[in-house]
This record gives sequence, C-alpha cells and structure tokens, in this order.
Amino acid sequence: MTSEPTPMRAPSHRGPVHRAPPSPRLNATAAAALAAEIARLWALALANPHDSLHVAQGTVMKPARRGDAPSLGFRLRMQILRCATGCTPSGFAHRFGAAGAERDHKETLRKLFRTPIRSDYRFSTPKPTRPAIEAMAARALAELAGDNAPRAVEPFLTQPFGGHDAPTRLSDWLAGTPRPSALATGDGLIKAILADPTYQYFADPARGSLPDLVRQHLGGAEARWPVFCIPSKDNIPNGLTALAAELWRTEQRQDVRPWCYIPVARGRPGAGDTSLPAIVARLEAFYRNEDLSGATPCATEAETAAAIARIRAHIAVTPAVLVFDGCNFDGGCRPHLTRYLRDEPVVPLLWRLLQPLRSEEMLVHDPAVFTRTRVIVLGDNDLAPLLPTLCRTSQPLAAPTRQGSVTGTLRKTLVEPELQEAFGQVSPQLLMTETMVWLMRAQAVLARADGASARNTLRALAATTPGRADLCAALVARLRRRGDAAWPALAFCVLSPTELRVKTLYRLLHRWYLLFRPDPLTAPEAAVTLVTSALQGVLVQCHGETIAHLYSDDLEAEYDAATWGTPPPAPGRADALDIADPAVRADLQRAMQATPHARAELAAMHFVLAEMSLQQHGLLVRSAPTGEHASAAFYRRLGQAILHGVLSVHHWPQLAERSHHAPTALPLPLGERLRALYWEHYRAGLEQAPAWAMSRTFGLDTVKAELCQLFLDAITVLGAQRTLADVAREVREHQIRAALRRGDFNSLSAHLQALPGAERDRAPYAKVTADWYTLTEGYGVAIALCGARLKTLGDFGLRAPAPLTEHAVLEDAVAAEVRRLASDDTPLRSVVARPHGRRILAEIVDVIERLACVSAYDADGTAHGDATLAAQRFGTAYYYFRVSQNLPAAVAAAGSPTDPQISAATARVFVRVALKLGRHFERTGDAGSQGDAFYLQARQHADRLWRNVYRHPMEHVQLLIIESSLARIHAHAPWLALKWLARAEATMPSPDSRPRFWIRLLHERIKVLRAIAELQLTGPSLRANIIKAACQDVGRMYDLADQFGTKHLVHLAELQREKLAML
Repeated sequence: MTSEPTPMRAPSHRGPVHRAPPSPRLNATAAAALAAEIARLWALALANPHDSLHVAQGTVMKPARRGDAPSLGFRLRMQILRCATGCTPSGFAHRFGAAGAERDHKETLRKLFRTPIRSDYRFSTPKPTRPAIEAMAARALAELAGDNAPRAVEPFLTQPFGGHDAPTRLSDWLAGTPRPSALATGDGLIKAILADPTYQYFADPARGSLPDLVRQHLGGAEARWPVFCIPSKDNIPNGLTALAAELWRTEQRQDVRPWCYIPVARGRPGAGDTSLPAIVARLEAFYRNEDLSGATPCATEAETAAAIARIRAHIAVTPAVLVFDGCNFDGGCRPHLTRYLRDEPVVPLLWRLLQPLRSEEMLVHDPAVFTRTRVIVLGDNDLAPLLPTLCRTSQPLAAPTRQGSVTGTLRKTLVEPELQEAFGQVSPQLLMTETMVWLMRAQAVLARADGASARNTLRALAATTPGRADLCAALVARLRRRGDAAWPALAFCVLSPTELRVKTLYRLLHRWYLLFRPDPLTAPEAAVTLVTSALQGVLVQCHGETIAHLYSDDLEAEYDAATWGTPPPAPGRADALDIADPAVRADLQRAMQATPHARAELAAMHFVLAEMSLQQHGLLVRSAPTGEHASAAFYRRLGQAILHGVLSVHHWPQLAERSHHAPTALPLPLGERLRALYWEHYRAGLEQAPAWAMSRTFGLDTVKAELCQLFLDAITVLGAQRTLADVAREVREHQIRAALRRGDFNSLSAHLQALPGAERDRAPYAKVTADWYTLTEGYGVAIALCGARLKTLGDFGLRAPAPLTEHAVLEDAVAAEVRRLASDDTPLRSVVARPHGRRILAEIVDVIERLACVSAYDADGTAHGDATLAAQRFGTAYYYFRVSQNLPAAVAAAGSPTDPQISAATARVFVRVALKLGRHFERTGDAGSQGDAFYLQARQHADRLWRNVYRHPMEHVQLLIIESSLARIHAHAPWLALKWLARAEATMPSPDSRPRFWIRLLHERIKVLRAIAELQLTGPSLRANIIKAACQDVGRMYDLADQFGTKHLVHLAELQREKLAML
C-alpha cells in the first residue's frame, strides 16, 4: 500500500454530480501510520480468527459460511479506501459525501475513520447511515478508476480479502495495479494475445454460456473439484488461448485472488521450456512475487519435489487462480504410457499440488484457505479421467458458427501473398477450424513445391467440403506421390510419441533406407525442410534434449560427431519436431495405414524407432550419474524402445523379403524379437526383476498395465506359439496383479474371467481371487477359497482357534497347532517331502496368511460396533499369522529348507493386528501384561520388515505409515506420528496409480489429527483447524475409496466421519 497514492482524474458523469471543494490531504507520515495500524489490527484478528469480538469491532467480516477464513471487515476496508484516496477523515466525507452528509452522520463517521484505530469498542453502522456511506465509497471508487471502468461498490464491500497480506491486496485492487505475479510470462504475453487477431475470442451461440460456467467455478464454494477442464471440440488451440485471454481481461481484475497464466503446450507462444522443473520454477516465482520469465528450473528431482512442497505451503495461505493453457495428451488406448514417455508434467503436478500439507507449522492456518485455489486447464482432451477425484469438465469449446470467423483471422497470419488471396476466396465457403486451415495450407505449399497452383489446389479441396480426416488423408497421399524422403520423415514424426530431434530424424531416415529400401537416400535435408515448412502449425518446432545437455557429457558429444561426421551440438537444447495435437496425429496415422503395404512399412519404421530408442538409452546409461538410475524418467527411452519393438510385430511378414543383412539391435524373427523385448528389455531392464521396479520402485502400475496389454496383443497377433507361452503366462499375472493394486476391479474381473479354467486354478490367480473377495467384503467366499486351496495342497486339517485375545493363551495355542502340523503323523509331512516341497510349503504359508488377512479385515468392519467381538476376530487373525510365521521353522527343524523372505503386504497387516490387540488391552486396563507384549511384537516385526524391503521406495512409503501407527498407539505421540506421515506423503505415487496407498495414509492421518485434537494443550483456534483438516481428509478418503477402492474402505471412511462428529 503506497503512502501517497497519485490522484486520479475523476470520470465524467451525466446528470447532476456533487462537486466538492478541495479538501485536506493525507500526508505521507499519517498514511504510513494508518497502514501500520491496519496491519497491526489485522494481525491480531488472524491470531484469533474465531473471536466474535473482531466482527463486532468491524475488523473481520462476518463469514458467509461456517468455517470460512477471516476476511477484512467493513471498518478496515473503509480506512484502506480513505488512505487510497489520500483524504483525511473529515476530508473524505467532505469530498465524497452528499450535501450535509458530514453533518448528518458526524458521529458514525467519527468512529469509522478514527485514528489511531481503537479496538476497545464495538462498531456498528445504523441502517439510515449505511446507504450514505456506501454512496461515498462508490464515488471514491469511481474517482480511483479514472478513465478505466469504475469498480462496483458491491465487490469492495462483500468480496473476501483474506490472508496475511489482505490489506495490501485490497489496496492493489483499489488502485487497479496488476500484481507482479499475475502472469507467468508477464502481462506482455496476454496483452500480445489480446492484440493478435489470431487469438480473437468469438462469443458465439455455439459456445453457450461457457464464460459463465468458468465464473461459477471461480466463485463457487465447492472445494471438491478444484480443477476445471475446458476441452476443445474441434481442435482449436488458438480458441482456447483466446478464451484464456478473455477470462484474464474480464475476470482477473475483478478477482481478489492473484492469477497465474502458464502456457504448457510445446511450440506455443511464450511456452518455452515446458518440462516439470520449468513449470514448477515458474509457479514458485509466482508465489514469491518474482519475475517468472527468469525462473531457473530445478536441477534434480529432489529439488523439484522440495519446490512443490513450498508451493503447497503457499497455497495454504494464498488462494490463487492457476491457468494451464495447452494441456494436450493422448487419450487413446495407452494414455498413461504415452504420458509417461512424453513426460507430460501437468497431470502429476496437479496431483501433488492439490494435496494439502499437514504439519505442525501448516495447521496454524485455516485449512479452508487451501480449498479456495482454483485451476483452469485448457487443452484438446478431457482431463477428468486422469484426475477423477479432482477435476470436472465443462462443455467443449466449439468452433464458432459464423462463416469465416476463424479462417478470416488466420488468413492474416499467412505471409505468402498468393495463399492470402487464395484463402480469401475459399474461407467464405467453409466453416473450418484452425487445424484444418493449417492442413489446407500444407496442401497448397506442397502443390506449389511440385509446380502446381496453390490457388487451384485450395479451390479443389474446398469444393469437396472436407473434414479434418479427409485433409490428413489427402496430405499423406500427396507426400507419398512425391517418392522422396518427405513421407517417411512425416511418418517417423507421427509414429514417435515424443518429440524428434532433427538430427535424430536424419539418422532414422538413413537406417530406414539401409534396412528396408532398395533405393539410396537422397537429399534428406531438403525433404525434412519441406515437411517442416509445409506443415507449419501442425508439426510444431520445440526444444529437444541432447545427452550432452542432460548430463554435460562432452565425450558423448565428440563420439557422436566422430561417428556421423557432424560438428558437436551447441550447448543448450536442440531443435526438435513434434505433433502436439493428438487428434491430428491419430488422423495422420489412420491415413498412413490405408493399405497392407503401408502398414508393413510402418511396422518396419517402428523397428527402426525401437533401435534408435535403445541406442539413446545406452547413451543415458553410459553418461548419467549413478543416482539418476533410480529415477523413472531415466527409463523413458527404454520404455519407448519396448513400445516400438512390440508394435513392429504387427504386419511384419510382408517385409521379410525386403530386409537386408545389416546387423540389428533386435532379432528380425518375430518370436525371438518378442522374447528379447520381454526377457531382456522389459523384465531385466525396465522391471529389474526380481525388484519389479515399475511397481515397487516407481509406482507406475498404470503404465505397467498398459505395457502388459501391449505384449498380450502382440502374442495374439502371432498366434499360439509354444515359445511364447511362458511370456504370456507371466505377463497375464503381472497385468492381474497391477489391476488389483490399482483397485480396478472391473478390469480384474474381466482378466480373471478370460483365463482358461485350469489356468484360473493356479496358485497366483487363486490368491488374487481371494484378495479380491477380501477387499470387496466377501469374507465368507474368501475363507472358502482359502480352505479349498489348502485342501488342494494337502488336507492336513488346519484348526481354527477358539475366540481368544490374551497374548500368552494365543501363543500357547499357536505352539500347539504348529507342533501338531509339523509332527510326523500329519499329512503335511508327506506333502513337504515331495520333490517341490519347499514351493508347496511356501504356498501353504501364503494361504494361511491370507486367512489371517480376511479375519483382520472382517475385524476392522466390526471394531466400531462391538469392541469385544472385534478383539476376538483380531485374535483369530493373530493366531493365523503366528502359525504361518512359525510353521516353516518347525518344518525346517525336521529337515526341510525354509525361505527367509517375508510377504510385505501380509506383514504390514500383522503389525496393525498386533497394535489393535495391544490397544484393546490398554483400554481395558491390562496394558502392563498383555498390551506391552503385543506392542513389542508389532515393533519387532516392523523392524524385520524394514530390513527386508527398505530398498523399494513404494514399500518404504507404507512402512512410514506403519511407523505413524506405532507412534500414535504405542508411544502416544500424535505430533511425532504426523511427522512420519509427512515424510511418507512426500514420496507417495499418484493416487490413480496406487489409490490404496493414499486411502491408508488418509485413514491414518485422520486418526492422528483426532488424537491431536483430543490433547488438552491444544488451543481452541488450533483445535478448530485440526478438526477441519480431518474433515477434509475424510472427504478425500471417501472420494478415493468410492472411485478406486472397496466397500471395506468406504465403510472405514464413514466410521471416521462419525467419530469426528463426536468431537
């Protein structure tokens, strides 16, 4: 807030207007003192926002809804307005009041504008006086507006201004001063967009009330859907950018929240670097009020994660509107794989940003502030399937119905006079989107390069009234007729899901001609230049990363130059080509697959792309520091090699006679190629078996499921080959387990039903089926399946325990049962003595552990209703767990080997069961003899689990949640438990990949927050924030459980909601 604002010229008005003589002005010293006094009173209000006295004093506005954050009160707003106009208390009424206002409302005005502001009395405005004061405020706002549109008095009096910097932001709002952080690349970018006719927004009937829907989203109180996605119906990215500019022009200056506009599409104006570190750096600079154009991207993933955590801390205290323009992703049959390979940043970034931080430092802030941040995503596709619990989608932005509205504005951007004239003749005849304009322009440019008339070509196309797919087909046909390297150059760009460096494209062409073309490659540079110039607007130019740029490896750059005879690449990022529009890419690919011969050529191109991707992955392996190997992004090129290699299997036989004898990185026979791709590159390279890195290290189960389906489709194409039976069996098992981990029970059911009957009875699928029924509350079915499986392995009669809960009695029962099972006169001895006895024993132990898990889940559902019955069921689970743990050692003592490895999933359930039993005895007053024994059992087993699985980050996350439970239940230290959860949350995978991770974390965090709220040392303000945060977490847990989870987890969320209502 400035001490002496510059007086602004009063606007002209029609009709009689009160003209006040000059009034005393507020000097700089008095203005500074008033600003300090306002800041002091506002800080006092924030320290205790629930004190009703602040509302009575006029310091805080009465919240519209219960739980809203404090907002500037009427008296502080009027003082800030007076300071903005530079008036003394008497001068304000004299200058802006009607005749006699200063006399008629003298006492109220004296209290309203008293300085220094007193806070020891209640302030109220009499009803007759309120309209007069509002009229003064309206005149003051009109004078401050000057030549601009005057601000209405209603937003000034009612819009919420919260946060620690609320007085400053209200002062900026009054002055109409754009905040430095209003735009990611400065106001200049949006102003340039507003001035550019290419980005003109048409308020067309076909678009309905889309801006009104956006306004409702921005102003709505619904915190459940913070992301609002606006897709385009007819591939009109310029129209979406124009909509962003229109929203900024009409809404940004009326919104008290700061706005941040970030273009994220490759090749778009002002986008620059669109990687995740670059976008995170801009966002952090935005919240720091710094210049975003000079933001430096983070160098490592750890630095990026730390920056995201800082941004989330800012969101908790500063609501904002974030606009991401150009979020285009492939919504085809492999959206998660494509997004992983392209390293698309927006979806994973939003998953992280919109999860509130819960820590001792952040709970002092009102959790409701976090939910006031709104995100607008503009792109070609609906984002809701990738953000199912955060995003809702509006009606698509349709092309305007006015003839030539799009083509008329785009025609002005064509630099060729001949094309401008031709489009001027054609555009009134067609209703075309901007993508179609660029496709028609490509036809005209190619025709002119072949010596034909561009004008006649456009007229011929217009006469057919083509659609986008027709234009793509005509473009592909024209390129094929040329007979040079132009068609394969475009085909490589279309087939590659990521951008292609120009030098990489040259090498692909060389390899393609060497292996699969009888004629030599001539003038590849000219062909690539023609394609890039003709397809301007369709084939965008962006920046691709080189190995030397990624890891500053000069040796690789010199080797590259020596091998290909080209100079080393310049420092920085190299030029690359990309088709940013997924719909255009799909249309071009369909057009290229028109004939069997063309499909065979595309299969060979996939083979060449797979070779090049393997070569690039090899460069990464040689050049990257050791620590980079633990990153999922490090393996993107290997994943792309697997994608292209598997797709090359389709339609391959037609090219068998055309392949040369040059050495290849992958086998040419199809069966051998698929086996090499699976065993060497997927299983050993990407999964790093037996670590299974895609699931246990990177948490990419959605990507893993799509890769598994990719392999199964290729095996189906090749038919029932005995050499691929082992690959098919293992891939199918991975696919089913990935569906179970993701909570995708529809896919899981379909995969299991598709199995042959004999295959379905195999141990892996039988165990998955039991887990499925356990998670869907089919406890009786799960127990029956486990019992049937035990009989299949050997009918040795596992005895169910009596309803026991005491530790010593349970341990005695376990010891007796293990001795009976391991004795020489039981069927188990003969079962274990078979040739595969060790494997059979492991399966028996696994089935007993699943019986224990079924009992534990069943006990969870009854814990709230009957504590004694729940304890007995937890005792049953404990009994089965202990039998499964002791049985291998007992058999080993009789001469059979054992496996020291433990199952992480069932071991975590055992720790929770031991904690439940320990707390049960603690609540019944028998903690010394019984509870401590269970607590010690839980601690020891958790330590053993740490020693076995600490190498796997995803297991590490779940063990941190276990540590929180130990701290909360055993140590009675809920604040310590919250710190364990914060550490776990920092490395969690996205909820769409591992929803049950997030559900478990939220469930534990709700319990921790409840325990903190029950502490006597917690003040009323902090306690209210904690309860509000817990209620928000219950809502998130319920949404995730309902979307991804099970009835069991939905039931747990409802139980927590009931317990919170009792606080």
